Amino acid sequence: MRRHAILVLALFVAACTPAVATGPVARPVTLMLDWVPNTNHTGLFVAQHEGYFAEEGLQVDIVQPGEVYAELAVAGGAAEFGVSFQEQVTLARADGVPLVSIAAILQHNTSAFAARAGLGADSPAGWEGLRYGSFGSPFERPTVAGLMACDGGDVDRVEWIETGFTDPLSLLEQGQIDLAWIFYGWQGIQAEQLGVDLDLVMMQDYFACIPDYYTPVLITSEAVLTERPELAPDFLRAVARDYAFAAEHPDEAAEILLAAAPELDRDVVLASQRWVSPRY
Repeated sequence: MRRHAILVLALFVAACTPAVATGPVARPVTLMLDWVPNTNHTGLFVAQHEGYFAEEGLQVDIVQPGEVYAELAVAGGAAEFGVSFQEQVTLARADGVPLVSIAAILQHNTSAFAARAGLGADSPAGWEGLRYGSFGSPFERPTVAGLMACDGGDVDRVEWIETGFTDPLSLLEQGQIDLAWIFYGWQGIQAEQLGVDLDLVMMQDYFACIPDYYTPVLITSEAVLTERPELAPDFLRAVARDYAFAAEHPDEAAEILLAAAPELDRDVVLASQRWVSPRY
């Protein structure tokens, strides 16, 4: 009798317990940035915040690079997607690394060479005698050489200092280097907001000497495209929506980035976002 009562009670509890709806399990995806969060990445955080990734069945973990950069992480399978530079992808492909550029975040090169003001470096020829802070890419010297030759300068008269991915603006402020290659939309705006006086040479002013190219770009691996062919289209559908949102709503998008990375300077993010959004 007691056993029967327990069975009846169990059946009653089961009948009264609401069923839990089960849907398709979200696919975990890792996306590695190329640097600390900034307005080149805003759309990615928008997709996470607004649920665009989730609507495509993706659970995206956005991570920053550490000892391993995005290119190696993606090529090695530690991340499905990454943010990179077109020149890095070109060099990787030339070395047989199975990376694929799948989308451009910015259609044109918005980078610049920044020198401490007062050094006479407002054109490439003026870089002679300066200390250039190199982040270690073999793409740098040919680029600097091409710009300087176009302006009548000599790259052999530039001192090269390896700085890795140390913040170039800090190095310029501290006088450890005289010249750095920066993204104007982030470090250039940051310098303006902080009152750091720089002489800038914008790449867009020298496209007759140096070709324009996409930068930054989103990357994946040949393995992902081959073994999980549905993943990149799903990912890019969400990405297209998020950058469209950020392009149309810069201030709202900036707030989403700030919520995801509260350590960033609010004034810099807002000013940078307003400059970058029309260029997505």
